[in-house]
Amino acid sequence: MKKVTLLLLFTAISLTTFSQSPCVLDEKFGFKTIKFDTKPSDYEHIYQTKQAKASGEEFYNYLGSDDTLRKVFDISFPDIGLHFDDDTKLLYEIYNYKYFKKAEYTKEQVVEVYGKLLEKFTEALGSPIEGKEGDNFTHLWVGKKVNLYMLPPASARL
Repeated sequence: MKKVTLLLLFTAISLTTFSQSPCVLDEKFGFKTIKFDTKPSDYEHIYQTKQAKASGEEFYNYLGSDDTLRKVFDISFPDIGLHFDDDTKLLYEIYNYKYFKKAEYTKEQVVEVYGKLLEKFTEALGSPIEGKEGDNFTHLWVGKKVNLYMLPPASARL
């Protein structure tokens, strides 16, 4: 069985069941109403970006009006990306992300938001594996089927 990966670009999954086990990730098997192993046709209000179409990549942005999908704990993430496998066309990555413009946020503010998310996930899932130099994540929780990654913006690497 292929392990499903949830890659979070300075983002997170909202977990309403607070357990000390990453198995909560497996139980949720997605993010709120967005579930893994679904197809693009299962969702309304998604569109494939021009770059994704040109490259043949199955990446879509969510444009729906369900604002609960844009909240991770109490932090807003306006952008949601859905990555479907090129062969099976099944969802295997969910991205919740936010662009931090230098004119609007200082590095310290971004680090503070990241710290709040890390604290909330640690409360919900226990201690993460911490990334080291060269890893593509800074914090990782591993379930049997689902992984949760946290990545801060490059400008605010911890």
